[in-house]
Amino acid sequence: MVAASLITDLSPLRGGRERRQQSAATRLWVFAALALSLSMSGCARRGKVRTRASIEALAADPARDVWQLPDQVLSAAGVGPGSVVVDWGSGDGYLLPHLAAAVGPDGLVFAVEFEADLVEKLRARVQASTLSNVSVHAVAEGELPGTGQFDRILMVDAYGELAEPVGSLERMRGRLKPGGLLVVVGHKPDAAIPGPPMQERLDTETVIAEARGAGFGEAKALDLLPRQWLLLLPGDSPTAIDSDATAGKD
Repeated sequence: MVAASLITDLSPLRGGRERRQQSAATRLWVFAALALSLSMSGCARRGKVRTRASIEALAADPARDVWQLPDQVLSAAGVGPGSVVVDWGSGDGYLLPHLAAAVGPDGLVFAVEFEADLVEKLRARVQASTLSNVSVHAVAEGELPGTGQFDRILMVDAYGELAEPVGSLERMRGRLKPGGLLVVVGHKPDAAIPGPPMQERLDTETVIAEARGAGFGEAKALDLLPRQWLLLLPGDSPTAIDSDATAGKD
């Protein structure tokens, strides 16, 4: 409250400059904290962490609906009729029927993959399931299809594929509509909880720090899933909004 009152007392000229300086300082702090965190944990930068065995194991798990709760996840993420959604790192296409039903005939689902054989399998699945509101796209890692904007970008069990997360997240944030969300789901880093090998799992602190570095707003963590964590990351950063509002005044 004290900091807020001080900022209010400043002139528009000084306020605009200081908010932008604070934004830059915050980003530098995030990068430094993230680098320290990774060095202390011994983690190298990721990229291509999903193994084919893990993808196939998930696809073959008959109890997946019970612990992944796809419809509840989409509801919590605000995916509904008319939504334009990206399923980034679609893998075996598990989410696609759920997404197609959630967005309805007026919505669109972009299934994104970057491994050629998975892309072909996704296309075959979409065609066989007659999901008319779903399109499959082969992209470079960390990229998105086309040039349009999206209501939601989902990354379910795929976040670790980002080799350069902050840069990739910045591009994703730029493709979100006002009010858009990045939705990230991953397995809890607890060896006692069933799931992929530990080296394929990430903690939420790492994801949140990288998202902050890319300009996302405050993360919301939902305690919804028994085996996984769920983060909602708003593309509208309060700091960025404040800076935009004062742009041109100095």
